[in-house]
Amino acid sequence: MTIADRTDAMRIKRASVSDAKHRAVRAAVDRQVTRGQTASAAAVARAADVTESFLYRHEASPCRLCLDHFGAGPVSYHRQQMQLIIEAADGRAEQDARASVASLRADLANAKATNQRLRKQVAALERRLGQTFGAGHQHEIQAALGTLHDPEQLAQLESEVRRLTRLCAEKDEELTAVRRINAELTREHNRN
Repeated sequence: MTIADRTDAMRIKRASVSDAKHRAVRAAVDRQVTRGQTASAAAVARAADVTESFLYRHEASPCRLCLDHFGAGPVSYHRQQMQLIIEAADGRAEQDARASVASLRADLANAKATNQRLRKQVAALERRLGQTFGAGHQHEIQAALGTLHDPEQLAQLESEVRRLTRLCAEKDEELTAVRRINAELTREHNRN
């Protein structure tokens, strides 16, 4: 084997090793892109099992393999791909923010509608309570009005008025408690 043959064999071997290194760098960068995760040039060099100086040496003066694999130097290609990952992440974050705002608006509209329904239900319950309470005692009041001349009846009516006043106060307290519970439920619903 002549010196020229050995030299050619060394060149072929060196070109093969260099091509393998370039492919490994390209694969390492592409894996990061696939994962959607940025990485430093040092991390890419470690993943490709090359030195960081290999990347920067080929960046300063890109060889034919660099141009074939990266279209420029390996560091420029790495930076370009990392920038694409960052832009994609920013775009996803912006879309998520838009979705969150829309979701919050929908939740607010639902909460307002729920509050309105609850207000209507409370008003209807208050009317029914008043009607029920009033209807139950209307007959007693009419019977009592017929006997206003009897002092014993008047004393009983006064006693009944006091009892009914206490009963009204109790019902008012119950109504206040129901309103407070309704307000707490509404606040809790709005927080969720």
